[in-house]
Amino acid sequence: MSTILALKDLKLYYRTRRGVVKAVDSVSFDLKVGCCLSLVGESGCGKSSMAYAIMRILPRNIHTYSGEVVFEGKNLMVLPEGELSKEVWLKKMAMVFQGAMNSLNPVLSVGEQVSEVFTLHAGMSKTEAQEKAAELLELVRLPSSLINKYPHELSGGMKQRVVIAIALSMRPKLLILDEPTSALDVITQANIINLLKKLQEDFHLTYIFITHDLGLASELSDYISVMYAGRIAELGDARSVLTDPKHPYTQKLLAATPKLFEEAKLEFIPGSPPDLASPPTGCRFHPRCPYAMDSCKVKEPDLIKLSEDRYVSCLLLERV
Repeated sequence: MSTILALKDLKLYYRTRRGVVKAVDSVSFDLKVGCCLSLVGESGCGKSSMAYAIMRILPRNIHTYSGEVVFEGKNLMVLPEGELSKEVWLKKMAMVFQGAMNSLNPVLSVGEQVSEVFTLHAGMSKTEAQEKAAELLELVRLPSSLINKYPHELSGGMKQRVVIAIALSMRPKLLILDEPTSALDVITQANIINLLKKLQEDFHLTYIFITHDLGLASELSDYISVMYAGRIAELGDARSVLTDPKHPYTQKLLAATPKLFEEAKLEFIPGSPPDLASPPTGCRFHPRCPYAMDSCKVKEPDLIKLSEDRYVSCLLLERV
């Protein structure tokens, strides 16, 4: 299976009054065509920043943006912005942003907002664009009659489907989904996940799915990357990561997740995530890790390969 996206030593640091925030720090991984990679971890660990770095949607307070983001053989970091906006965004790579339900314009109808993509990026007439918009709504299991509705007339799940429809309008190959089911009830979450599965199957889409919910990640993922303090703690196929976690942080996350058929007592992770403006020396998890050694406080672990498609960043495993 070929690789569609490869990150090499990706860094994204922000300049703030508190100092330089290392939101994404030396991240590398490959993503195969047609697969779903979930980025999981606590809030503030760098998941959304990773998505912005991949898309090259950057705020003004950038301190460092380096490494490589190779998409279909092209390094997006050095691609001219005009080519990026005309040839990559929406047409090859798209993103559903966190809180996307609130990104719809309240004074424009659903049809106007969906069809705008076709008039701007495909040069269609208004009539043709409206027809395509209706087809697109049906694709995400919404009635085409919704093109005349306004966002306030839609439920949260409907608005989320509209945003997904807009992201899929130009048939991208890679779709980045940043917490697409947040603020939705459990039933609606399940419907959105089933929709994403069907779309992936029908159009052979590749997903990067960002979530803090391991249960949702297990439903959709082929691979899971567990992030902590701007770095990858563990990366592997979903089954291996969820059933045989190697990194202490992954173990703690799973122990804090309720199980349907187990009566194991829920655990918690002591302490709080570190301040990325002044992260701990050595392993960033060592202040909260029950297995921390003296070397963990001074040496930063490398992401070591345990087996095919299985990587862990932990000094305990470097000694094995």
